[in-house]
Amino acid sequence: MKKTFLFLVFIIQILPVHSQPDSTDIKNYNSGYGYDFIINNKKLNIISNSRNIYEYFKNKQIDSCILFDFNQFINEDNYNKGLLLKNNIFLFRDYDKTKLSKDLSWKESPFNNRNWQWYLHQLKTIQFFISAHHYTNDNTYLKLAYKHSFDWEKDNLVRPFPSEFSWNDHSTALRLLNLLYLYEYSRNVGELNKKKFEKLTRLIVLHINVLIKRSFYNKGNNHGLFQSYILLWALNMFPEYINFDNYNSIAKKRTLFEIKHGITEEGVHIENSPSYHINHLILMSKIMKIFDYYGIKYNKAKYYDLLNKGFEFVYYCVKPNGYIPIIGDSEDMKLRKNSYLNNYNFLPNYQLLRVALGEEEPNKHTPKYKYYPESGYFIYKSLKNSVENSMQLIFKSGFLSFTHKHSDDLSFVLNGFEEDWVIDGGLYDYVYNNQYRNYFISNRAHNLVIPDSLSFIRKWSSLKKSNLDSFIVNKDSIYVRGTHFLYKNLFTKRSITIYNDSCFVVSDNISLKNIQNKKSNYDLLLHVPLNKKISVINDSVIIQGINKKLIITPINTDFDKIEIISGQLSPEVQAWTSSNFRKLEKCYCLVFRKRAKDFHSFLKFEFKDL
Repeated sequence: MKKTFLFLVFIIQILPVHSQPDSTDIKNYNSGYGYDFIINNKKLNIISNSRNIYEYFKNKQIDSCILFDFNQFINEDNYNKGLLLKNNIFLFRDYDKTKLSKDLSWKESPFNNRNWQWYLHQLKTIQFFISAHHYTNDNTYLKLAYKHSFDWEKDNLVRPFPSEFSWNDHSTALRLLNLLYLYEYSRNVGELNKKKFEKLTRLIVLHINVLIKRSFYNKGNNHGLFQSYILLWALNMFPEYINFDNYNSIAKKRTLFEIKHGITEEGVHIENSPSYHINHLILMSKIMKIFDYYGIKYNKAKYYDLLNKGFEFVYYCVKPNGYIPIIGDSEDMKLRKNSYLNNYNFLPNYQLLRVALGEEEPNKHTPKYKYYPESGYFIYKSLKNSVENSMQLIFKSGFLSFTHKHSDDLSFVLNGFEEDWVIDGGLYDYVYNNQYRNYFISNRAHNLVIPDSLSFIRKWSSLKKSNLDSFIVNKDSIYVRGTHFLYKNLFTKRSITIYNDSCFVVSDNISLKNIQNKKSNYDLLLHVPLNKKISVINDSVIIQGINKKLIITPINTDFDKIEIISGQLSPEVQAWTSSNFRKLEKCYCLVFRKRAKDFHSFLKFEFKDL
């Protein structure tokens, strides 16, 4: 069965917590101090005036903005997970089912995996319980949602916290969102009594008070965006909260900053992965809906422009068959229509998004290529008359952010004639110090020239040390060049010249600095899917596919050896790919070896009929 890309599922790389709630947060929570609301011009406390506050919110108009959002996750899959949870069986994403105790300690990590714990502590289970209630109308599931939430509260407001994700920057924001879902869904179905209201509202306000802290705010990455917009959303669902005006101003300012910080003027997300670009567009469109619903002012024209440019990038980066290329931390999943993005179908480039979705035929006037020098992408995409005759090449060189960054500057991937030919490594998992994850983010998992087994320099000083710096369109060819300084004492250049939909040349040059006549061992790596048949005849490599063959021929270049590796574990990990989360697969790695002082090579790639 083909997998589809669920736009609202975000697997985000976990970053360290900046700060955690201090004793004042917990003390105030237990006492009710600072948990005041202004209702009918009166200051009411959540504990001492809970009856009046409850009656007010019980009769308040239903918030259709949050209802629209959680309707995205009410589905049969989550319903089935809710049924399992009734028997304490947990199922998160691609992990196996696991049965846990009724009384969780919140230290549980059955797979010894941080990502699984991240799911647990964001209270994603609320979504499963709500889906089960929606399908069955059985109040048992809502009772379990509250029991689960308040059990988390019991064990995670006491130091030492049971998990690093008790108050992680990202899990805290997503947990608040799930608590908001539970609150508004319960109100909508008339199942929010006074006792649950008081406890749930206090828990929501505690999360607001934690997220507002400057020391807790993870500025300048996707975690900061989640923190900011969810905080803003919670505040606008509770504008009666006594600190609303000050907190709302801060949350709005942070949200606008994070949106702008996360995307270039070319409309491309800076976090190095097409999947995250798509996710950022969805978050942008969701946030714009939030702004519009609550009457929050913002520069609509500017965000329409960024969203419109972002649609164009989706068109170019998605493969001709509608799947997302596994560049960076992306997964091989099919692009899927999204209800938030549909709200902006009036933007001119939405038509390109429809083509990428397979809902519309390509326009013959759409350019075959797009150059994004600021963002570090060149994409050639020729759809011709059908997917079967298509060709796509993505050339990447840009270091704008460490988040989801692989050592892939100057790498390229190739798809043509409905097949992958040159592929990237993929995501594998969000785990530290794992040999496969370390491999997939290293330069050895990408299609690059590696001198003397060197790794890229990954420091703050590396930012913007790689780029695309030349682009020329001639009558009979398109030329693009990228450079980087990510190897110590080396200047690395790669250019690609495309002659037509079946032929291009890749040129590599590496120059050493301040090293006298020292020779180095160079490996030029190309990763090829395992379903291809590869042969080396004289100096040429022939890769045979279903309907075509790709011939790679050195031009005026003598390699010492050409090797084919697959699924290697020692002396180092090599020739693996990960098309989907936690999936490990063998692939081929072509290694063109050469020993020289400087490295210069030309490789001609040409498709031929079988």
